[in-house]
Amino acid sequence: MNDAFEKLAPFIQEYIYKSKWKELRDIQIAACECIFNTQDNLLLASGTASGKTEAAFLPVISKIYKEKIDSVSVLYISPLKALINDQFERLNDLLKEAIIPVTKWHGDASAGGKEKLRSFPKGILQTTPESLEAMLVLRRHEIKMLFSDLRYIIIDEVHTFMGSGRGIHLLCILERIQRDINRIPIRIGLSATLGDYTYAEKYLSAGTNRACQVPLIEEKGRRVKLLVDYPEEDEFFLDLYYRTLNKQCIIFSNSKAEVEENITSLRRIAKEKGTMDAYKVHHGNISKSMREEAEKAMKTGEVKTVVGATLTLELGIDVGDLEMIVQTGAPLSVSSFVQRLGRSGRKSGVGVMYFTFREKPGYGNMPIDKIDWELVKCIAVIELYLKERWIEPVVAGQYPYEILLHQTLSHVASVHETRAAKLAEYMLTMSPFRNISQEDYRIMLLKMIDDGLLERTEEGFLHVGSLGEAIISNFDFFSVFETAIEYSVIYENREIGQVMVPYEEEETFSLAGRAWQVVSIDKSSHVIHVKPHEEHAESRYKSDMRLIVPSKLVAKMFEVLSSDKAYNYLGKRALERLFSSRKRFSALRIRDNVMQAGDKCLFLPRLGTKEIMYYSCALRMYGYENEIRYLSFVPIYISIPGSYANDVRDVVDKIEKHKPDKFDFHVDVYDLGGKLRKFVPDVLTRKEFIADYIG
Repeated sequence: MNDAFEKLAPFIQEYIYKSKWKELRDIQIAACECIFNTQDNLLLASGTASGKTEAAFLPVISKIYKEKIDSVSVLYISPLKALINDQFERLNDLLKEAIIPVTKWHGDASAGGKEKLRSFPKGILQTTPESLEAMLVLRRHEIKMLFSDLRYIIIDEVHTFMGSGRGIHLLCILERIQRDINRIPIRIGLSATLGDYTYAEKYLSAGTNRACQVPLIEEKGRRVKLLVDYPEEDEFFLDLYYRTLNKQCIIFSNSKAEVEENITSLRRIAKEKGTMDAYKVHHGNISKSMREEAEKAMKTGEVKTVVGATLTLELGIDVGDLEMIVQTGAPLSVSSFVQRLGRSGRKSGVGVMYFTFREKPGYGNMPIDKIDWELVKCIAVIELYLKERWIEPVVAGQYPYEILLHQTLSHVASVHETRAAKLAEYMLTMSPFRNISQEDYRIMLLKMIDDGLLERTEEGFLHVGSLGEAIISNFDFFSVFETAIEYSVIYENREIGQVMVPYEEEETFSLAGRAWQVVSIDKSSHVIHVKPHEEHAESRYKSDMRLIVPSKLVAKMFEVLSSDKAYNYLGKRALERLFSSRKRFSALRIRDNVMQAGDKCLFLPRLGTKEIMYYSCALRMYGYENEIRYLSFVPIYISIPGSYANDVRDVVDKIEKHKPDKFDFHVDVYDLGGKLRKFVPDVLTRKEFIADYIG
């Protein structure tokens, strides 16, 4: 085929022939060139089903196949256990002819496989950040044996880690392993959705001192077919039924409650129409076995299956060839839109996506609230990607204090005791913590000692305190994200899923696309026994969704409203709604981004979440109490009661001239979440909040 093919191991060449590949894809050739010829890190970013996984593994496996390696040679890290299980099957098929073992290591993996790896560390280890954390705390003495000759670290869906607490946690884990084995493996990141690669390169290479290659591969021949529309009033679910009938597709929604309502309604209509119940649900509260059933049904395609899902199916789990993607409402982000669109058209090369909207009551009483902001946002998202290929940049937190506290506790537990100066040197030289000062860390350590997380001996050594021991002994410690208390829902000895609401006896709710009635509840063991319920039932899910909307998206929304363009992917009723919204917008008397609305003044800076937060805080500094109005999760305007437009224009002008320091603002710190957040000193939490949420 080409030079890259000739360098692949013989059994891989045979696998390619048997699989009837006509040629290696461009991304696979580029990956081979980097891995065979350099010691650089590698970022592979391209669409779903573009061959990224093979691009990473084919040359990596060829390299380790030819060398004598005395430990695990490849560490594969995934954000999801389901993705590990999916890749495990694919790798085992590829490695049938080679003596390279593949081991799964996560909460659901067999103990036998783990014990075998501990006795004979070799081959490829597939795991999650949380399982690696557990190794570092509970088996630190084995880390060197397991990874002493580690050559490659492959991070799948790397974009899901970047800019998040979990991603910072992962970087810390990798740097701790590097220090323990005194070796820096080559890192390979796989991602389907990236706009600006700059931060991704920095993230992937953090703490490695290696260059990072990013092959720019143009996707060939992929087209998209989009339709955005409103069904006739009161026919939303009937339209959804006919659109998806006898189709292999996913219906994505932005909340679990909406997924449940969609699938429950489709099942009811299918029963009325006498058609097959081919509907399944896939989200984080559905049991593992039922999620796997949905994945298998899509992958095999034996029966045309419609699956309602949230973001759990955005990632690279193999779901076979889907004919269409449906999105109810506007996507939360451009990144989410691209991920979801990429799930269809694997064979045809045409991504098909239908956006459908329900008639909803207005968001508020003022004329500006009557604009269909969700539809406008949907159009803005589509335009930003199709016309500009723009995707939201990932922004890292400057002061991840809670992760620092978590990693401090973890490290001290793994080494048993250490001195404060040595601890500070170890922790603050990790790449995620280099913005944190010695003084801030001193403040944190003093509070950790006061709270009992750490104890200091008379000789000046630090070790884990009594409260710290209690926290670490809970398996939940190994993840940095907060896990809510859940109740297992059981019907006839089978788990349906989990709910966070302790429903009472005889209450009804929806789960897995079906209605259930509570038979009994055991609050001590967190188990709810149910029976099927024939009538409609709603679900209650807690959500603390906090989106950082970039200014570019907000500006594009206002551009859509100000334009006279009729987008060719809009259906008749969607176009009517857009024209109506434009008419409402043009009727608003907005001058210099300010308008009077009765006894309130509205300021529309056309900026994103962090920037509008800055203006809100600055207005308060000047004595103007106000409230940010979010519509479809987007900050649209600041409402300032009891004020006049000219006064607000004057104060906005002062803010723009003098640009007050945001750290001087009096701010009400939002709950930043995290199970260890209460142990972070308030002064540090305030600093983190202002740095990360006020632009």
